[in-house]
Amino acid sequence: MLLAAVFGLARADEAALSPPPPSPSGWVAWASGRAPVEAAAAVLRIGALAAAGYLLAVTVLGLAAVLLRRRRAVAALARWSPPVVRWFLGAWLAGALATGPAAAQGPSPPPTMVLLPDEDPAPVPPAPVPVPPAPRAPAVVPAPSVPTTTLGLGDHLWSVAARTLATAWGRSPADREVASYWRLLVELNRSSLPNPSDPDLVFPGDVVRLPPVPH
Repeated sequence: MLLAAVFGLARADEAALSPPPPSPSGWVAWASGRAPVEAAAAVLRIGALAAAGYLLAVTVLGLAAVLLRRRRAVAALARWSPPVVRWFLGAWLAGALATGPAAAQGPSPPPTMVLLPDEDPAPVPPAPVPVPPAPRAPAVVPAPSVPTTTLGLGDHLWSVAARTLATAWGRSPADREVASYWRLLVELNRSSLPNPSDPDLVFPGDVVRLPPVPH
Protein backbone atom coordinates (compact mmCIF):
# COMPACT_ATOMS: atom_id res chain seq x y z
CA MET A 1 0.00 0.00 0.00
CA LEU A 2 2.80 2.42 0.85
CA LEU A 3 4.63 1.60 -2.38
CA ALA A 4 1.43 2.25 -4.35
CA ALA A 5 0.89 5.55 -2.51
CA VAL A 6 4.45 6.76 -3.14
CA PHE A 7 4.31 5.70 -6.80
CA GLY A 8 0.92 7.33 -7.38
CA LEU A 9 1.89 10.60 -5.71
CA ALA A 10 5.16 10.73 -7.63
CA ARG A 11 3.40 10.13 -10.97
CA ALA A 12 0.79 12.84 -10.25
CA ASP A 13 3.29 15.52 -11.30
CA GLU A 14 1.07 17.20 -13.87
CA ALA A 15 1.14 20.87 -14.80
CA ALA A 16 -1.52 21.83 -12.22
CA LEU A 17 0.12 19.78 -9.46
CA SER A 18 3.75 20.58 -10.24
CA PRO A 19 5.70 21.63 -7.12
CA PRO A 20 6.73 25.25 -6.55
CA PRO A 21 10.27 26.19 -7.59
CA PRO A 22 12.96 25.85 -4.92
CA SER A 23 13.84 29.55 -5.12
CA PRO A 24 11.47 31.88 -3.20
CA SER A 25 11.72 34.43 -6.01
CA GLY A 26 9.66 32.18 -8.30
CA TRP A 27 6.87 31.42 -5.83
CA VAL A 28 4.75 34.41 -6.78
CA ALA A 29 4.85 33.58 -10.51
CA TRP A 30 4.12 29.91 -9.72
CA ALA A 31 1.08 30.75 -7.55
CA SER A 32 -0.32 33.32 -10.03
CA GLY A 33 -0.40 30.75 -12.83
CA ARG A 34 -2.93 28.42 -11.12
CA ALA A 35 -6.12 28.55 -9.05
CA PRO A 36 -5.88 28.58 -5.23
CA VAL A 37 -7.29 25.04 -5.08
CA GLU A 38 -4.64 23.79 -7.51
CA ALA A 39 -1.85 25.49 -5.57
CA ALA A 40 -3.09 23.99 -2.28
CA ALA A 41 -3.38 20.53 -3.88
CA ALA A 42 0.18 20.78 -5.22
CA VAL A 43 1.55 21.67 -1.76
CA LEU A 44 -0.51 18.90 -0.14
CA ARG A 45 0.84 16.42 -2.70
CA ILE A 46 4.40 17.23 -1.65
CA GLY A 47 3.51 16.76 2.04
CA ALA A 48 1.68 13.49 1.36
CA LEU A 49 4.61 12.22 -0.72
CA ALA A 50 7.05 13.00 2.11
CA ALA A 51 4.80 11.32 4.72
CA ALA A 52 4.33 8.20 2.59
CA GLY A 53 8.06 7.98 1.94
CA TYR A 54 8.78 8.31 5.69
CA LEU A 55 6.28 5.56 6.57
CA LEU A 56 7.68 3.32 3.85
CA ALA A 57 11.26 3.78 5.10
CA VAL A 58 10.31 3.13 8.74
CA THR A 59 8.29 0.03 7.80
CA VAL A 60 11.06 -1.44 5.63
CA LEU A 61 13.69 -0.84 8.35
CA GLY A 62 11.35 -2.30 10.98
CA LEU A 63 10.68 -5.43 8.94
CA ALA A 64 14.41 -5.88 8.41
CA ALA A 65 14.95 -5.64 12.19
CA VAL A 66 12.12 -8.16 12.77
CA LEU A 67 13.57 -10.67 10.28
CA LEU A 68 16.96 -10.31 12.00
CA ARG A 69 15.22 -10.65 15.40
CA ARG A 70 16.63 -7.35 16.70
CA ARG A 71 14.09 -6.53 19.41
CA ARG A 72 15.87 -3.38 20.55
CA ALA A 73 16.03 -2.06 17.01
CA VAL A 74 12.28 -2.67 16.59
CA ALA A 75 11.59 -0.84 19.85
CA ALA A 76 13.76 2.12 18.77
CA LEU A 77 12.01 2.35 15.39
CA ALA A 78 8.59 2.06 17.02
CA ARG A 79 9.29 5.20 19.09
CA TRP A 80 9.29 7.26 15.87
CA SER A 81 6.41 5.41 14.21
CA PRO A 82 2.64 6.00 14.28
CA PRO A 83 0.46 3.45 16.15
CA VAL A 84 -0.48 1.49 12.99
CA VAL A 85 3.19 0.86 12.08
CA ARG A 86 3.96 0.08 15.74
CA TRP A 87 1.16 -2.54 15.84
CA PHE A 88 2.29 -4.02 12.51
CA LEU A 89 5.90 -4.40 13.68
CA GLY A 90 4.75 -5.80 17.04
CA ALA A 91 2.66 -8.49 15.33
CA TRP A 92 5.56 -9.49 13.03
CA LEU A 93 8.00 -9.49 15.97
CA ALA A 94 5.70 -11.78 17.99
CA GLY A 95 5.48 -14.23 15.08
CA ALA A 96 9.24 -14.18 14.49
CA LEU A 97 10.00 -14.77 18.18
CA ALA A 98 7.40 -17.53 18.43
CA THR A 99 8.46 -19.51 15.31
CA GLY A 100 12.11 -18.54 14.79
CA PRO A 101 13.87 -20.27 17.69
CA ALA A 102 11.67 -23.38 17.43
CA ALA A 103 12.40 -23.77 13.70
CA ALA A 104 16.11 -23.12 14.12
CA GLN A 105 16.58 -25.92 16.67
CA GLY A 106 16.25 -29.39 15.23
CA PRO A 107 15.71 -32.57 17.25
CA SER A 108 18.74 -33.30 19.40
CA PRO A 109 20.30 -36.77 19.05
CA PRO A 110 19.78 -39.15 21.99
CA PRO A 111 22.66 -39.34 24.47
CA THR A 112 25.07 -42.20 23.97
CA MET A 113 26.99 -43.91 26.78
CA VAL A 114 30.51 -45.15 25.99
CA LEU A 115 32.17 -47.63 28.33
CA LEU A 116 35.94 -47.32 28.65
CA PRO A 117 37.99 -50.35 29.71
CA ASP A 118 39.66 -50.24 33.11
CA GLU A 119 43.44 -50.39 32.88
CA ASP A 120 44.19 -50.47 36.61
CA PRO A 121 42.03 -51.84 39.40
CA ALA A 122 40.30 -49.11 41.35
CA PRO A 123 41.89 -48.45 44.76
CA VAL A 124 39.90 -49.42 47.82
CA PRO A 125 38.58 -46.24 49.45
CA PRO A 126 39.30 -45.78 53.15
CA ALA A 127 36.56 -46.29 55.67
CA PRO A 128 34.41 -43.17 56.03
CA VAL A 129 34.83 -41.11 59.18
CA PRO A 130 31.50 -40.42 60.90
CA VAL A 131 30.57 -36.75 60.66
CA PRO A 132 28.10 -35.23 63.09
CA PRO A 133 24.95 -33.97 61.37
CA ALA A 134 24.90 -30.27 60.57
CA PRO A 135 22.34 -28.12 62.35
CA ARG A 136 19.13 -27.76 60.44
CA ALA A 137 18.54 -24.43 58.76
CA PRO A 138 15.19 -22.80 59.46
CA ALA A 139 12.61 -23.46 56.80
CA VAL A 140 12.25 -20.61 54.30
CA VAL A 141 8.67 -19.62 53.55
CA PRO A 142 8.38 -19.01 49.77
CA ALA A 143 7.17 -15.57 48.72
CA PRO A 144 3.65 -15.50 47.30
CA SER A 145 3.65 -15.73 43.52
CA VAL A 146 2.56 -12.67 41.53
CA PRO A 147 -0.20 -13.31 38.97
CA THR A 148 0.72 -12.59 35.36
CA THR A 149 -0.96 -12.25 31.97
CA THR A 150 0.37 -12.52 28.42
CA LEU A 151 -0.35 -9.72 25.95
CA GLY A 152 -2.16 -10.56 22.71
CA LEU A 153 -2.57 -8.64 19.47
CA GLY A 154 -4.05 -5.21 20.16
CA ASP A 155 -3.46 -5.40 23.94
CA HIS A 156 -1.89 -2.56 25.92
CA LEU A 157 -1.45 -1.84 29.62
CA TRP A 158 -4.65 0.24 29.84
CA SER A 159 -6.78 -2.60 28.40
CA VAL A 160 -5.08 -5.07 30.76
CA ALA A 161 -5.89 -2.82 33.74
CA ALA A 162 -9.54 -2.43 32.68
CA ARG A 163 -9.97 -6.16 32.00
CA THR A 164 -8.37 -7.17 35.34
CA LEU A 165 -10.61 -4.83 37.37
CA ALA A 166 -13.74 -5.91 35.49
CA THR A 167 -12.96 -9.60 36.13
CA ALA A 168 -12.25 -9.04 39.84
CA TRP A 169 -15.20 -6.72 40.52
CA GLY A 170 -17.80 -8.21 38.17
CA ARG A 171 -18.57 -4.82 36.67
CA SER A 172 -17.11 -2.27 34.27
CA PRO A 173 -14.71 0.06 36.16
CA ALA A 174 -14.79 3.83 35.74
CA ASP A 175 -11.95 5.63 33.96
CA ARG A 176 -10.56 7.05 37.23
CA GLU A 177 -10.48 3.54 38.71
CA VAL A 178 -8.70 2.18 35.65
CA ALA A 179 -6.20 5.08 35.73
CA SER A 180 -5.31 4.38 39.38
CA TYR A 181 -4.75 0.66 38.74
CA TRP A 182 -2.92 1.41 35.45
CA ARG A 183 -0.32 3.48 37.34
CA LEU A 184 0.30 0.55 39.73
CA LEU A 185 0.61 -1.78 36.71
CA VAL A 186 3.16 0.47 34.98
CA GLU A 187 5.35 0.85 38.07
CA LEU A 188 5.35 -2.92 38.74
CA ASN A 189 6.44 -3.72 35.16
CA ARG A 190 8.53 -0.62 34.30
CA SER A 191 11.90 -2.41 34.59
CA SER A 192 10.84 -5.11 32.08
CA LEU A 193 9.29 -2.77 29.46
CA PRO A 194 11.09 -2.39 26.10
CA ASN A 195 11.27 1.37 26.80
CA PRO A 196 10.70 2.18 30.51
CA SER A 197 9.91 5.81 29.67
CA ASP A 198 7.14 4.80 27.22
CA PRO A 199 4.62 2.41 28.88
CA ASP A 200 2.51 2.38 25.68
CA LEU A 201 5.27 0.51 23.80
CA VAL A 202 4.50 -3.19 24.37
CA PHE A 203 4.49 -6.21 22.09
CA PRO A 204 2.28 -9.29 21.75
CA GLY A 205 3.73 -12.17 23.76
CA ASP A 206 5.08 -9.93 26.58
CA VAL A 207 4.33 -11.26 30.09
CA VAL A 208 2.90 -8.59 32.42
CA ARG A 209 2.76 -8.92 36.22
CA LEU A 210 -0.53 -7.89 37.84
CA PRO A 211 -0.56 -5.91 41.11
CA PRO A 212 -3.18 -6.75 43.79
CA VAL A 213 -6.67 -5.54 42.87
CA PRO A 214 -8.02 -3.00 45.41
CA HIS A 215 -11.34 -3.81 47.10
